[in-house]
Amino acid sequence: MSAPFFLPFNFQPVSVSVKTGSYTIPAGKYARVTVEVDSGGIFTINTINACTSAGFIAIDQANASLAALSYSVPTDYRGSAAFSSTLTDTYSIAGNSTININTNSSSPVGIDLGPGSVYSMPGGVASNAKGIHGVAIPSNATNRQATYWLPTGTVINGSGNWRAVVEEYNQIT
Repeated sequence: MSAPFFLPFNFQPVSVSVKTGSYTIPAGKYARVTVEVDSGGIFTINTINACTSAGFIAIDQANASLAALSYSVPTDYRGSAAFSSTLTDTYSIAGNSTININTNSSSPVGIDLGPGSVYSMPGGVASNAKGIHGVAIPSNATNRQATYWLPTGTVINGSGNWRAVVEEYNQIT
C-alpha cells in the first residue's frame, strides 16, 4: 500500500457570497475576494482604496442672459460637447481658437476637446438662449476588476457602484 495522499488546499470554498456592503472576514477563515467597480465606484480593504474607477461627468450649462458660459475639461478627461444658441455666436475653444457658427437649439454643433481645454460662449443679449451640453469622458477605466486573498478580520467595503464575490476557506492549522 502507498502512503496517504496529503492535499493541503483543494480550492473548494466552504461558502460563496456576493457582497455590496461592509463585510468582515470571520475568525478561522480567509477569503478570495473578486471585486468589480463601475462608473466611479470605490472598493476598500480596511478603509484603504484598493480598486477605483472613474465616472462620466455631465456637461450641462445653459442660460438665457447676458452672462458668458464656459466649461473647463478636467485633467484625465476628454470633453465631447455641443454648443447651441438661438443667434449667431462666436465660440471659443481652448481659449485660443474661435469658430463662428450660426446655429439654433435644434441643430447644435458638437466638438471634442482634450484635457485642460475650455469650451466657452460669449455673453450676449438677454434673449439669446445658449448652452454647452455633453459629457466629460474619463481616460481612466470606467470598469475595473481585481482579485485579493484576505485574512481573518479584514473588512471590505466600498462606495458607488461596486460588488464583491467572497469565497471563504477554512484556515489551515
